[in-house]
Amino acid sequence: MRPGPLKDALLRSASGFDWIAGDGRLADRLASAELVGPDGILQADSLRLGVFLQSPQTHYPSHSHAAEELYLVLAGTPLWRKDAGRFEPVSPGSAVQHLSYQRHSMKTEGDALLALWLWTGDLSFSSYQLHETT
Repeated sequence: MRPGPLKDALLRSASGFDWIAGDGRLADRLASAELVGPDGILQADSLRLGVFLQSPQTHYPSHSHAAEELYLVLAGTPLWRKDAGRFEPVSPGSAVQHLSYQRHSMKTEGDALLALWLWTGDLSFSSYQLHETT
C-alpha cells in the first residue's frame, strides 16, 4: 500500500481532531486522536479507529491492553517490538498487529511516526497497562 494520499489527507485535517497527549514524561512526545468509536468524531460501539503521532527520538514503553490492535504505518520507519522480541524496523505502508494483552513497544529515531490504529474486541481503556517506565 502506498500511504502518501491517506497521510496527506490526515495531515490536512489534523487541526480539527481532538488530540489526546501521552501521560507523564511522554506528554509532549505522543498524541492520539480517535476518529471512529465510542469517543470518536463518528460514533461506533464495536471498534475504535484513530490517528497516532510519536515524536522522533522517542521510546513508547512496553504496554498491553485487552483490545486487539492493528497499526498502519503512514510515515516514519519506527522500530517495533512485540513481547520479549527484538526491535524491528517497520516501513511506511506496513501493518502491525497486536493480539489481546500482547506486550508491544515502539521507538522512533530520526523520523516521527504517523499511523492509523484500530482497536477491536474489548474497547475499554481500563485494561491498559504500562510494563516499563523507560
